[in-house]
Amino acid sequence: MVDHVQQLLDAVFPFFKGLGDPTRQLIVRALVRAGGSANVSELVEATGLPQSTVSRQLALLRTHGIVSSTRTGANRTYAIGIGPATLDALEKLVALLRSCTDEPP
Repeated sequence: MVDHVQQLLDAVFPFFKGLGDPTRQLIVRALVRAGGSANVSELVEATGLPQSTVSRQLALLRTHGIVSSTRTGANRTYAIGIGPATLDALEKLVALLRSCTDEPP
């Protein structure tokens, strides 16, 4: 059981680390408000952050598996893109945490 819990935590920690920065949280909220996807210019306008900051933070969000990107010509669109393995691990973590409490779901 302990090994299973450690594997589960190892699978979700990068996700939480990616969301641990207030600037990245702001960008993710802007993506959600935009319907799940936007380009850098739209995110700069929505957040009020400099383009270089948005681009740097989007790269980190991609590294942590929170957003994905597609290129169309010279434009790159970013979208909420949490992979199935991360979603599965998050669901298992929630179930584990629920099993450790006395409160119903």
